[in-house]
Amino acid sequence: GKEIEHFYEILTEREEIDVIYAEYAKTGGLMSTADLQKFLINEQKEKASVNDALQLIEKYELDENGNASCLCYSYS
Repeated sequence: GKEIEHFYEILTEREEIDVIYAEYAKTGGLMSTADLQKFLINEQKEKASVNDALQLIEKYELDENGNASCLCYSYS
């Protein structure tokens, strides 16, 4: 239950991810395909298209209720 969720959050919390996510997530706290594309190009130095970003979101998005075109991530 809640204890396991809290323990998981403690184990997986990484401040550097929170900072980068907050910088790029410009769609109401969500990272849109365009936001993710900018991250991939600027931070990862990849030649990524919006379609590449969409494919990553579709493959790795964990929130089943989330928007299919946005990457959800809870950050503080």
